[in-house]
Amino acid sequence: MKKMLTELNKARQDLKELKEEPVIWDACETTQNKSSKGTNTRYSQGLFSLGSCNSNNMSIEDSVKEALEFLARHRKEGKRPEALEVMSRDELVAEKVAIQKVLLNFESMHGRPSSKTHRELVRPLYDRYRCTKRLIARINASKDSAELQPILEHETMHFETSEQTKDEREVQVVAGEAKTSHIFENGGKGSKMAGLQHINFHELSLSELTDELNMVRDEKRRLRKLLRDFEDQFKKEHGRKVQR
Repeated sequence: MKKMLTELNKARQDLKELKEEPVIWDACETTQNKSSKGTNTRYSQGLFSLGSCNSNNMSIEDSVKEALEFLARHRKEGKRPEALEVMSRDELVAEKVAIQKVLLNFESMHGRPSSKTHRELVRPLYDRYRCTKRLIARINASKDSAELQPILEHETMHFETSEQTKDEREVQVVAGEAKTSHIFENGGKGSKMAGLQHINFHELSLSELTDELNMVRDEKRRLRKLLRDFEDQFKKEHGRKVQR
């Protein structure tokens, strides 16, 4: 069961990472907006040395070369190895920040790469950035898994986490809503979620957790529809909205 929960956490982390990857430039833009307000004046001064060249006249090829040289110097000053796989978590974070700054400065000079040729030139920076993010996420996931305590067969599993996951919060919210859903049901039929409060979700398999989550979401949509219908009917009968 511990292995299944670890796989579930890893799948969630991979999904989160895939959702974040397409917005690398957006993240850079956010940082740029902050810098324009004076939070970090170094952004407006350039993040890697351009020598005696005019940055506006530099070709994309020269900018990429300059960026890679800057990152190499940055690693040397920070005493970090070049291979990402042998870096510690702190070194990976420093590398990620440096690459993000380089991408920000590159965009300020050339804009977002639009043509296939330009994208291929900048690809090494993007690939290294994404690889750095994945390694950091993997280390964080391994750290979370290591915090799980061994559970004896005769004891119930209890997990101590700093915050509940979104899916767990959904289950608890809907379970609470299910207790009052009979108000909107005709004939006083019991809710599908009536037994959820008695389930120990840590004892379910990965497929069972998925089924329960899907059922929770379906029930939540149904309850919301019932609530909207009730509010509409109340407004028609009383000429005002329901007071919450």
